[in-house]
Amino acid sequence: MMLGDGNKEGNKYYSSSFRLISDFQELLLRIGYAGNIAIHDKGKSKPLYRIHILNRFNNKYRTPTYSNRCIQNYNGFVYCVNVPNHIIYVRRNGKAVFCGNCYDEAKRFSEALVMAFYRKYNLSVKIARIFNTYGPKMKRDDGRVVPAFIGQTLKNEPLTIFGRGDQTRSFCYVSDLVEGLYRLLKSKEIGPINLGNPREMKVFDLAKLIIKMTGAKSKIIYKPLPVDDPKCRCPEIKRAKELLNWQPKVNLEQGLKKTINWFKTA
Repeated sequence: MMLGDGNKEGNKYYSSSFRLISDFQELLLRIGYAGNIAIHDKGKSKPLYRIHILNRFNNKYRTPTYSNRCIQNYNGFVYCVNVPNHIIYVRRNGKAVFCGNCYDEAKRFSEALVMAFYRKYNLSVKIARIFNTYGPKMKRDDGRVVPAFIGQTLKNEPLTIFGRGDQTRSFCYVSDLVEGLYRLLKSKEIGPINLGNPREMKVFDLAKLIIKMTGAKSKIIYKPLPVDDPKCRCPEIKRAKELLNWQPKVNLEQGLKKTINWFKTA
């Protein structure tokens, strides 16, 4: 493409292959340049694509080396995209950039946006980083492990574990979280402050505990572990202890008992 399909300035190249022009755009990003894609002649029956190499070196486009990409065609709504290396190649209106996982970036961006409004408009803001929370009035099918396990055991259905179940999670009872949020709101602190229960538990052990507490006859079945599933989730709550005088009071067994009782009557 570069040998025969460019302009004399060497900053625009053309191809009827959208795949080829897209690969060229990604190569530019990898070496630190930006290139915008557009349709060169919209009047033709077969599109001719043009990529314009911007005449500047863009450090903001630089990205660490990462594993081979995987291209998957998809037609539908995309709510969240996550990949194991946390780097995604995205494009809109012909302009492309590398960014982080949607879930990770959404949280990071929301905190940055809150702080921007705080600095510009002097608003009263608080940033709490909330970890796994559970309790009564959860939906059985909301995708979280506690209501999923309770719902399955109350029907004597098999409990589904992804992987071997040795990944760890921490679970904070809802009343403890509410107390933490209330103390943060009443304090002079802005945050971010982690709110969660620092007690770690393997998912397999949680399944066995819920089976025992419900008296169910459920078995455990295993399914493949998603590639981006974190091995552990445990909050560091030192700042919450020091600045808010807060830490969880409801232990897991107490919280699960209240939650199970609610599910039985819901």
